[in-house]
Amino acid sequence: MASLRSTNCANFSRPAVPLAQATIPFNRNIYASDTVKAALRRLFSNKCAFCESPLLKGGEVLHWRPTSRAAQLKGEVAPHHYWWLAYDWNNLYLSCIGCFKSKGSRFPVQGEE
Repeated sequence: MASLRSTNCANFSRPAVPLAQATIPFNRNIYASDTVKAALRRLFSNKCAFCESPLLKGGEVLHWRPTSRAAQLKGEVAPHHYWWLAYDWNNLYLSCIGCFKSKGSRFPVQGEE
């Protein structure tokens, strides 16, 4: 995991123009692995963290704070917000496919941004 963080941090030392056009590579095989999904199923009692419907097919791993392109209250998009939480346990939730699709990259924050 340390090498993934180092790689992601290295991305931000690049000049602004190429950085604005870049995406940070995340490894879904880490944050959505079978081991992580099993732990999240136990944590959320095999229910969606949002609508609490039973998850018959295992559910989707959802980032509470999106790993990029966080949409704010006024519609502005912060292209690099919350990338550092991609592998953070406290940012991972288990979701049904409906809630997963509804959430998208919205993460509005009230107050000064």
